[in-house]
Amino acid sequence: MNCKRLASILAAILIALCAARYGYHHVYHLSRHYTANDFGHQFLGARAIAEGRSPYRYEVLMQLAAHSAVPRLNPFVYPPFAGMLLLPLAWETFHEAYLRWTIFNQLLFFASLALLVWGIPLLRKPLNLVVLAALAAFSEPLWRSYSAGQLNTVLLFLLSGALVSLARGRSLPAAPLIALAAHVKVTPAFLLLLFVWKRDWRALGVGIATLIGVFWLRSSGSRCTQCGIHRLCSNRWPRLLDLVRVRAGSSRAG
Repeated sequence: MNCKRLASILAAILIALCAARYGYHHVYHLSRHYTANDFGHQFLGARAIAEGRSPYRYEVLMQLAAHSAVPRLNPFVYPPFAGMLLLPLAWETFHEAYLRWTIFNQLLFFASLALLVWGIPLLRKPLNLVVLAALAAFSEPLWRSYSAGQLNTVLLFLLSGALVSLARGRSLPAAPLIALAAHVKVTPAFLLLLFVWKRDWRALGVGIATLIGVFWLRSSGSRCTQCGIHRLCSNRWPRLLDLVRVRAGSSRAG
């Protein structure tokens, strides 16, 4: 038996052990000790959007929470698109919605790993596969993200796709993925500066166009969009807010 085959067998054994650890800690243990503290306001935000109400008004969330088993209520602080992601779960009971969201997050996490391994040949080496498996099995931040019902695996999937595209020298598909990630949480928008540094103006244009296009998506609701800009700008750009109000009014009139 040569060394390469022996290394592959050893890697397979270690990956199997990591998979068992993942199943125990991130599935079995999670099912009994989750908090869902972040999922609560995301869930209520999605329900508010589904009803055509603003998720940024705390009193709206309080009214909705009175009819839901949400354990803890925090303000909705995400872009409107983040709430739209949960629209298919908006009319489920809270615990059923959390269960389905957790299953979706776990599938999305493995899809992200598969995408990275497929798109970056260096990660296919046995040692690197073991490292990835160990990171998945022993990552406490990953467990906390599952437990709280956060949006991090959505970001991981989008940014993994962007990374694979960039690694293959294809910046145009990467730009809209980064822009979509910025609509889940605002911070990834700064990654668009990469295209400024590379002077890739086409990719930058595609990214900015995606940002604007998703932002003005009619299904998010003009009122929800206006409140989202208001929170992001914190009353510092009144002219921009006036422009948004005019746009929202014309959309309703149309």
